[in-house]
Amino acid sequence: MKTPPKISIVVITLNNQRTIEKCLQCIVSQNYPKNLVELLNVDGGSTDLTKGILKRYGFKVIESKIKRNAEAQRAIAIRKAKNNLIVSIDADNYLPTKQWIKQMIKPFIDDPEIIHAGTMHFRYSKK
Repeated sequence: MKTPPKISIVVITLNNQRTIEKCLQCIVSQNYPKNLVELLNVDGGSTDLTKGILKRYGFKVIESKIKRNAEAQRAIAIRKAKNNLIVSIDADNYLPTKQWIKQMIKPFIDDPEIIHAGTMHFRYSKK
């Protein structure tokens, strides 16, 4: 891979205390240069420990004036992101491998005409 680009990782939350820790562990364990990653959160009014957990993992937490609207909060995050490549991960999603981010951004590096990439396969676990 050519020199990896700077990326912004965006996580939108609302009372995700139950799932956020595992999600963040997956993000920070990625095999991607930490100095090239901005960690950004927009929260929709959490009243549990979600925001504190995010801060502990180094996320910049932005409290949205728009409550309970994940798409509006995602738009806020995209606007606030400092980097051109933005990785949006739901607070209850877990990344399957430590190479996931590298795999997701590879199309953008290989072909500058690509403007969007999405995950094709999802797996559900009751755990």
